[in-house]
Amino acid sequence: RLFKLCYEMESVEVDMGDFTKWAITKPIIVETDMEEQVQIEAKDCVATGIEKAQGASGLNIEKACKFIKEIMDRQYGPYWH
Repeated sequence: RLFKLCYEMESVEVDMGDFTKWAITKPIIVETDMEEQVQIEAKDCVATGIEKAQGASGLNIEKACKFIKEIMDRQYGPYWH
């Protein structure tokens, strides 16, 4: 879901408790065709994006998505998704 948000930058209602809970636990990949090393890098990128987008008022989802997309585009080109 987060990758979809990053790509389309659509506005959706988000339960901040879910993001906080996810940010402090190990990310789980449900389905992918990525190589294992790319999966590790993607998980690290997402976790870092969420950490950097945390502020006093909560998580800035657009900032997190922008960070993740920029890093993944730089690392894997614009067609990684």
